[in-house]
Amino acid sequence: MVDVSFAVGPGIKTMADLKGKKMGVQEPGGFADVMTRIVLKKAGLDAAKDVTFVTTTTAGRVQALATGTTDTAVLHIDQIKTVQKQTPTITVLANMWEVLTEYQYSVYIVPTQVLKDDAATPECIVRALMRANRAMYDPANRQKIIDLGVTQTKEAADVVADTFDTLVKARAWPQNEGLLKANIDGTIASEKGFGKITKDLKFEDVTDLTIVKKVVEQLGRVKDFPY
Repeated sequence: MVDVSFAVGPGIKTMADLKGKKMGVQEPGGFADVMTRIVLKKAGLDAAKDVTFVTTTTAGRVQALATGTTDTAVLHIDQIKTVQKQTPTITVLANMWEVLTEYQYSVYIVPTQVLKDDAATPECIVRALMRANRAMYDPANRQKIIDLGVTQTKEAADVVADTFDTLVKARAWPQNEGLLKANIDGTIASEKGFGKITKDLKFEDVTDLTIVKKVVEQLGRVKDFPY
């Protein structure tokens, strides 16, 4: 799941309102740039003609939106909830996990040689990650996780709690293999469309589910969960 949102400043209520506005990105071709262009494409706007791209630093992107230096920003949920306390006119125009239903946000990668020489270590890591992901959905763990989140991030408790609940509802954490063929294929198609990938790639070319399938078999599959 792409667990970021497209935040906008005052005066932007619909995607059509993005025309003529300043898009906040960190670097050409980077994550925020790609997410912004996907939103613009969905809005039917020409990224080259209808908007202006303004480069900000990663650390300064929230402040740039709050001060009106930019009109948009791709932000994490907690960042938006925090800045809204200071600037209530900032709103979420789109949640990227709803815009990109077939897109892989992140993966874990392992060198092929490591799989040959020491498959036990990545298996142990994958098993620990899967158990941790599953623990996120257990209501008995909610307060414990929120308390830990506050300690580690120094964010306000209500921001951490609201963010956590949003991510649980959106099914942010995979509980099984975590890699859907449709998501990988969709990501490849999107990256090719932006010219970032020129080679023809298939799901089988870039994935090896041997270890994660083994771990799912060990822990048992979570039924009625798609990934």
